[in-house]
Amino acid sequence: MSLHLGEGEGMTKKITWEEIQKQYPDQWVSLVDVEYISEGIVKSGIVTAAGSDLKIVVQQLKEKNLQSDRFTYTGSIKHFFGFAEWTITDVPTHQ
Repeated sequence: MSLHLGEGEGMTKKITWEEIQKQYPDQWVSLVDVEYISEGIVKSGIVTAAGSDLKIVVQQLKEKNLQSDRFTYTGSIKHFFGFAEWTITDVPTHQ
């Protein structure tokens, strides 16, 4: 299980969705300062954390007191069906 927190180019500046997918393939990403193409479709954002396990990403955000505006998966939907009913609660968000 991998976790990236505060590392890499995407974690310091806004990058496009295509760049996010390339830098964090088949991973959950936590994003802030998100721009959308249309409702629910990410155009760009700043990655605050990324990893292969959503629960670990959320836990690390809480421990480091980092924020997230959105969580999304960069890979194919078939990779995370096990998480489809898992609800994210108690996560710091930008207000």
